[in-house]
Amino acid sequence: VFTGYLPNLQPFYANIDVLVLTSDREPFGRVIVEAMCCGRAVIASAVDGVPEVVEDGRTGCLVPAEDISAYTQKILCLLKNPENCRQMGKNARRSASKRFSKLNYQQELIRILANQHSELL
Repeated sequence: VFTGYLPNLQPFYANIDVLVLTSDREPFGRVIVEAMCCGRAVIASAVDGVPEVVEDGRTGCLVPAEDISAYTQKILCLLKNPENCRQMGKNARRSASKRFSKLNYQQELIRILANQHSELL
């Protein structure tokens, strides 16, 4: 389904079981974090910054980029094991809420700036 622009993705995430991201380049993966915040397991290419976001086997699954067989295997595995998929989604929500919250971002920024400031002194 090609939806075009969606101003609010929360209803979309509420209607999927798993987010599959097949990018062969992905510096960070904001869409991954959004899906995780909505409690969805993620299957994504293990490229660039994605492995820093998705914990393989805990919040989702990482596969080699462009490996269609690996994507297929992981998708079928999660869909055949809905409880495992739901648990990954719960883990994903917890992880994203903790690691990518505004508060965490502010605290990390303050920590980095404090370290830079102390190095200059």
